[in-house]
Amino acid sequence: LQEQNGAIAFLSARSNTSNIVGKAEKEEHIMGSSNSNSNSNNPGNDDEPVSSAGIFVTVDRHLSEGTMVLSCGSEGFVLESPEVRRHYCSYCGCCYRPPTNPSSPSSSSSLLVFCPDCRDCHGNPMVGYCSDCTDDHTLHHVENLVECRVLQCLRASITPPNNSDDSDEIAITNHCIREIFGSSVALLTIKLLSRKSEARKTDSGRAVSESSWWDDFELLYEHPLPPDSPYSAIVVLLAAAMDAVVPASASSAYTHEQVVRSTVGRVLGCSHAIVDPSLPLGKQTLGRAVYAGHSFFNHSCAPNAYLSSTFLVNNKQGPAISDD
Repeated sequence: LQEQNGAIAFLSARSNTSNIVGKAEKEEHIMGSSNSNSNSNNPGNDDEPVSSAGIFVTVDRHLSEGTMVLSCGSEGFVLESPEVRRHYCSYCGCCYRPPTNPSSPSSSSSLLVFCPDCRDCHGNPMVGYCSDCTDDHTLHHVENLVECRVLQCLRASITPPNNSDDSDEIAITNHCIREIFGSSVALLTIKLLSRKSEARKTDSGRAVSESSWWDDFELLYEHPLPPDSPYSAIVVLLAAAMDAVVPASASSAYTHEQVVRSTVGRVLGCSHAIVDPSLPLGKQTLGRAVYAGHSFFNHSCAPNAYLSSTFLVNNKQGPAISDD
């Protein structure tokens, strides 16, 4: 866990047990379909694991309740609401709230800087960064502008109401765009597709794709989206924004709409809430994240481990600065 920041998922022992991990066992040929509902034990033999879809783990020592077994960094996360975005860094998850004492010497160093171009349809900031994440913000919102421009394109697409014959269609479109800005699923889809489209320049000036994680992401379970799903309209609007911002690749066999649809399906099927249990009930959910590593573990109908997802800042769980 050293030198690791951002959204982190932890797999921990649910009760005193000798039946879950001490070491992870993964076979490359079984990673094609994840989140299998099959039991990873051989029927009739409770001690012999079976190679089925996903990853199973076995124990080599006794684990007491609450023992952290595995940790996994996220492929991407977004913050839940305008209130959360005003107080948490969009890159490391560090919590920055204005000090109770205005004369506090930490006030100047504790406040976030917000991207001036990334605003929701009500003008609230979408992306804020702390002093430790200036380089990350430069990479993702200065050198690579996909996320910025997609959000700007969506906001600019909101049309003032009028009395024309297509007023109902305009109202529906405006409503769907506002739903995108309020949906952590849609916003996480934008972030993941933006990161996929980005390139990092090396010291020699050569552009290198950052999307090596995408291969694992494409193996995740894709939740089906029926035509009458409320996300279907969101998919169409997101695809149109991607068409406007990212040039179509001649080497790609898929349209932006196909890629957006599959990404939304995977975010729906495999993402997890980021929570801070120390906050009051109703305010504990901070955002949503995708953890490809943990999404490959088999489901169990009799679980002896649980998954929790939070921010890890400066190698510690939870916000670095709190109100308390």
